[in-house]
Amino acid sequence: MKTIYLHIGSPKTGTTTLQAVLQSRCPTAVTPDTFRKTHFFKEFDHHVFFLPHKRRDFTPEFIADFLQEDSDAPLIVSEELLSVPPLHNRAFFPGMPHTATLIQGLRRHGYEVKVLFIVRHLLPFLESWYLQSVGTGHCADDFCTFIEQWVHNPINWSGVVERLLETGAETTILPYEMLRADTDAFVARLNLFFDGHVAFRREDFSSFQNKTINTDVYKVMRAVSTISDKRLATAVGNILREHLMEDSPQVRPHEGSHAALSPIFREALTSLLFSADSAFAVRHLPQELWKYWM
Repeated sequence: MKTIYLHIGSPKTGTTTLQAVLQSRCPTAVTPDTFRKTHFFKEFDHHVFFLPHKRRDFTPEFIADFLQEDSDAPLIVSEELLSVPPLHNRAFFPGMPHTATLIQGLRRHGYEVKVLFIVRHLLPFLESWYLQSVGTGHCADDFCTFIEQWVHNPINWSGVVERLLETGAETTILPYEMLRADTDAFVARLNLFFDGHVAFRREDFSSFQNKTINTDVYKVMRAVSTISDKRLATAVGNILREHLMEDSPQVRPHEGSHAALSPIFREALTSLLFSADSAFAVRHLPQELWKYWM
């Protein structure tokens, strides 16, 4: 039985760095460079963004693009766009039902599917996604406005993970905080997930591929993001990001954004998301991983 390893994100959890390791040590692995050129991706991505409430099974397209070779060698796919966007149509990871349908379809075709999903504390996750949205020209709001769109809707990892567990596939959930606090333990878990097909090492995560935007770029991109032509806004954002330097001071979302939150609202938001994080850990993280999360 052919095994399919699916690393589906989430974004902002070292995904780009992990993919760089796969590209260098496992040439047959499917990463964004090849994944995003396929017919499957174009159909799946369009459907998730524009028809998120209409369930469709993309298994035939996936098989046609990735599983035509007559070989029992495992297929490794690392692509966060199988789970993103995390915030769209006023929902948290609205594309996950489509991903779950794909996983179930692959299992019905006789493939063994193993899923890796890396999570992160909600508040820093939302902050990081907000900065990426600003830096790519997709958001002109301050953080206060950005978060207010979602605070009254359920934001928690439990619902996302439960969608994956319902597929019956072997699912590994790892906290990003584990990578930061105990890289050796995180790497050991990665190697266990991939059954030794990829040999990750501690030094692979000594630095990260993506740089966040700095304070100057943040201010400029807030203005650029008001451009109605989003292709132009994205192009300008890409040029600005090219000029980031390692020692450039990173923007902190509370600068000019959290400051606009009333202390009561800020405290309530922190409390709300912390409660969701804690409930998720109790339900879905092995107890030995709680020390990295709580």
